[in-house]
Amino acid sequence: MNFHNPTKQVYRVLLILFVGIAVFAALKNWFMPEADMPMVPYPVKSYNNFLIFKYSFKHIISETPLYLWNKIECYDLFKYTPTYALFFGLFSWGSDLVGLLLWSLLNSLLPFIAVLKLVSTVRQRISGFSILLIGESLTSLLNSQSNGVVLGLMILALASFQKGRDYSAVTYILLCAFIKVFGVLLFALYWFRRDKLKTIIPFALTIGLVLLLLPSVVVSFEYLKEQYISWIELLSRDSSRFVKYSVMGWIQSWFNVEPNKIVLLLVGFALQLLFVVTHKSPNRNQIIQWGALWIIWSVIFNHMAESATFVIAIGGMMVYGLLQDRLSIVDLLIWLLVILFTILGPTDIYPVNWRIWIVEKAQLKVFPVILFWACATYSLNLKGIKKAA
Repeated sequence: MNFHNPTKQVYRVLLILFVGIAVFAALKNWFMPEADMPMVPYPVKSYNNFLIFKYSFKHIISETPLYLWNKIECYDLFKYTPTYALFFGLFSWGSDLVGLLLWSLLNSLLPFIAVLKLVSTVRQRISGFSILLIGESLTSLLNSQSNGVVLGLMILALASFQKGRDYSAVTYILLCAFIKVFGVLLFALYWFRRDKLKTIIPFALTIGLVLLLLPSVVVSFEYLKEQYISWIELLSRDSSRFVKYSVMGWIQSWFNVEPNKIVLLLVGFALQLLFVVTHKSPNRNQIIQWGALWIIWSVIFNHMAESATFVIAIGGMMVYGLLQDRLSIVDLLIWLLVILFTILGPTDIYPVNWRIWIVEKAQLKVFPVILFWACATYSLNLKGIKKAA
């Protein structure tokens, strides 16, 4: 088996590994003992997030409020769109174990399948990067989150854009946005395909409207309108409560400074949009790399980013790395930091007090990802400046 020249046999092995971690995570969650949580008068199951999603489907088809915490069912609030609640009906029938297994498989396999659809990648790197993605995926899968699906849809959007399949790209972007809103950031890619906007904008508006109103197939329009209003109110209340693993969290931890969130976000946007200034006619791979940086950006500039969210950032880094002509010593050193702190930081490889220091106090889970994004942004813009000169 030659890992320097991936073959179908290697991909089969990787596929088995992605299936394996999904099954392992689902079974571990299923058999793990329940835990005591604050404000909840009963033990909470380890696959609580799956239950939140499952009950959201039951709530929407019965036209009961989606965004009120029913403490009898599960811990915490549902924070996704009504369309997502309807979608989760696919995993809500039958036993929780079957639904949990299927949900874990989708979150594990979709990013891997999406990556294989990218063209012009350095294929011999896929094996190594996939192993890293597996490692970070496990954290998300053990939280029964939707991050793998979000990442998979974002990479599918990049792959479709890369091949000129604009309708597919727009559809994937919108599907992602109806799970996590930051998916709309990938519409920035169409700055370099403005000739397509006359057809893309009407198509995007049509698909967006269909997804927005899709639940009205099974619920009344009045109920659906109330849920969207409640969802927007929930997000507005939730946006400023905590600071977790992000650029903001890193600045606070390292420099004991609390920057203004809006100012920091605007600075982040400005740095990300430099690509538009430095590249007048980038090639398709450079645009896809810029898209990969938007994926990373959506995590590190989200002050509410959790540990389980970082599979999205690792996936973005993977896409960027697969399209690099070569990996420099600096690139390899950054990836080493990613392995040591971002991927392994929250795991049992470190003692508990070390894990708390790495992830919580020193913000070393997010720092290598910030470093990667900063170096990649500099490198990509420098290429554009040199080309223009």
